[in-house]
Amino acid sequence: KFKVVTTFTVIQDIAQNVAGDAAT
Repeated sequence: KFKVVTTFTVIQDIAQNVAGDAAT
């Protein structure tokens, strides 16, 4: 369960980075 939460957090962080690059 913790692994799933960690993976989701990492994916969310990557998604934010991609979104930031797209916004820039």
